[in-house]
Amino acid sequence: RKDLKKYGDWRYTFKITWILDYLESGKCDTDLILCTDAIDVIFQDDPQKIVDIFNGYDCDLLFMSTKNTTGYQHMPDVKEWVDNNHSGRYLNAGVWIAKVDFLKEFLKESLKYVGPEEPACDDWLEWQKKTPKLDYPKNGVDQDIFRFLEPKFYPRVKIDTKNLMAYRS
Repeated sequence: RKDLKKYGDWRYTFKITWILDYLESGKCDTDLILCTDAIDVIFQDDPQKIVDIFNGYDCDLLFMSTKNTTGYQHMPDVKEWVDNNHSGRYLNAGVWIAKVDFLKEFLKESLKYVGPEEPACDDWLEWQKKTPKLDYPKNGVDQDIFRFLEPKFYPRVKIDTKNLMAYRS
């Protein structure tokens, strides 16, 4: 989007900073918040179904899932934990729903990993192919930061491994 150029190259972690800014502004007057990627999410049914699915998972933050493992090569301990807990499905940050109070805590923890050397969206895949990063997910994208934090926050953070809320290959 042209209007984002005032922020420089688009960074995935803008989701972390902008949503946290909104939540801390006091403008959010709901108990739940649903976040979806703008470029590849299309609602096909009543959003209330997502709330119902979320409530069925007994957690504070629920992410959609994917088969894609990009980023885990830099976090082998996290990948092992995930494979032991829900093998074959991995956190996808394209759609998620959360309790607002918990989300503030989660995003504040996520902020610790947001850094100035995060690649722009267009450069992310090439950046991932480089030498493993010792302090990963520092300077990583939102999805990898969230993946890194999943074991720390489980069971308050869960993955919709059944693809009830949204589907991504």
